[in-house]
Amino acid sequence: MKKFFNKFKEEIYKDDLKYVLINGFLACIFSSIALGVINYFTEVLTELSFSIFILGIGYFIGRRIKKSYYTYHIWYPTIGIIYYIVGYFFFNLTTTLFYYRGMGMSLEYFGLVFKSLFSFQSALGIFYFLNPLLYFQLGWRFAINALLDFLFFVFGLIEVIRVSNGKRY
Repeated sequence: MKKFFNKFKEEIYKDDLKYVLINGFLACIFSSIALGVINYFTEVLTELSFSIFILGIGYFIGRRIKKSYYTYHIWYPTIGIIYYIVGYFFFNLTTTLFYYRGMGMSLEYFGLVFKSLFSFQSALGIFYFLNPLLYFQLGWRFAINALLDFLFFVFGLIEVIRVSNGKRY
């Protein structure tokens, strides 16, 4: 156990860390938004929930982190896990916003969502959409779908760790 914790104390190269943070964040945002849109369209066309796109977020984040460093450090998969959780939030936020758009809400409404981040009064009404607890509650859907979401979420975490370590490909 001491060997594991001693790995966190090893020297970390600042340039590698900087590139891992930047590339991981960009992969987190762009892959989760893109896969959230794809998830929305597949759910609309087939009327089934495809949780398998959650694995794609883990793969893209892990791949970008792996390409960002020269020397491995144990903090890089840990950073990947944090980005995966943030990416899962943006994945579900994108899918939810597209659902509301599909129900007839105008594009002006989405402008209000992002403008509200800078205005306290209108931010209180928009807090519902940006609440992370809304997207991490797995029990509000059918039980089988919630179980699949949970399993794919765990498999996505494993995917981030494996790919960022370089053990996948």
